[in-house]
Amino acid sequence: MSITDYQTNFNISIHTKMENNKLIAILEMLLLTGAAAYIGYLISSFFSKGKVADLEAQIAAKQKELADCRKSKVELPPPAAAMVAAAGGAGLAGVSALVASAAAVADDKFDDLKVVEGIGPKIEQLLYAAGIKTWKKLSETSPEAIRAILDAGGPQFKSWNPGTWPAQSKLADEAKWEQLKKWQDELHAGR
Repeated sequence: MSITDYQTNFNISIHTKMENNKLIAILEMLLLTGAAAYIGYLISSFFSKGKVADLEAQIAAKQKELADCRKSKVELPPPAAAMVAAAGGAGLAGVSALVASAAAVADDKFDDLKVVEGIGPKIEQLLYAAGIKTWKKLSETSPEAIRAILDAGGPQFKSWNPGTWPAQSKLADEAKWEQLKKWQDELHAGR
């Protein structure tokens, strides 16, 4: 074997060893990266389990608190709620007035005025406070009178047009639901 052959074999073996070393290095890096990722996952799982359990306990406590609150909540009919608000700072005199008027409130009939297109919960409360509690009473009220109630309620009600509300409430009072629904499909917010 000549020196040239020896050098060639030596270069080939070094080259092969270097290729093998690169491959081994790449495999080692992949293996170490995978091991580090797995160890990180285990550590985060261990520490986050305690946090998740704490959060679940807090959620359960808040849900129980909410359920207790809902059980203790007493809803008053709209006029009674308005009377309570009005009697707010009046002390015992306000409570006495509230108790004295409780029987009248209990006997009042309230229709769901929100059935009328354009009337939402806030406008319904305004109408209730003005003594308009039924579809019949609303049907007998002029649009101008309703407009005055809305104006007294504040500027947020300025854009509402009560022009069709008496006629809609008359249909509701007469239980002409299909006719009312057909008309309301043509209206836009009571207009």
